[in-house]
Amino acid sequence: MGQTPRSAWRRAHIHLSDLHFGYDKDETARRQRQGSLDLLVNLVGALPKEWKPDILVISGDLTYQGRPAGYPELVDWLTKKLFPATGLTPADCVICPGNHDIDREAAFHLPDRADAARADALLRPERLAKGLAPPFDAFVKFATDLGIPPPMLHGHPNYLTGVRELKALRFICLRRPIPW
Repeated sequence: MGQTPRSAWRRAHIHLSDLHFGYDKDETARRQRQGSLDLLVNLVGALPKEWKPDILVISGDLTYQGRPAGYPELVDWLTKKLFPATGLTPADCVICPGNHDIDREAAFHLPDRADAARADALLRPERLAKGLAPPFDAFVKFATDLGIPPPMLHGHPNYLTGVRELKALRFICLRRPIPW
């Protein structure tokens, strides 16, 4: 951790990815996940105050295959364990969905591959709500209900793609056009 305490211009963040809440093959897998996450919470909770994180970044695959059941598990873990151990709040979070945060059934109509022109058409801000966004409804509901501020895209909130500024840092959240 070094000898120098964090100054006002330095930030500490936790960057997590591939949590896959909602995917546990069996009770052993569930206990392994719980043990790993508890270890993380205990280690971060034991940090001296000057090394506690300012920001939580979760970059994709919060759940498994966008199953809505994974989000309540994630909310419980964040609100009952990680947030209390770190002092973070939903306002201190930056999230970006991954390919496992998409509802596979709702995304069935999306193209497997798109050429550049088709991808540009699908990703136009005015088309996101009708095309790529619906398979991420459970992700958006999770973020909205928890109170995580969305990134902004062309001046409009957008949990899939956009820019989020937090504590003098700029995060660019991108979601590739094809869900798989």
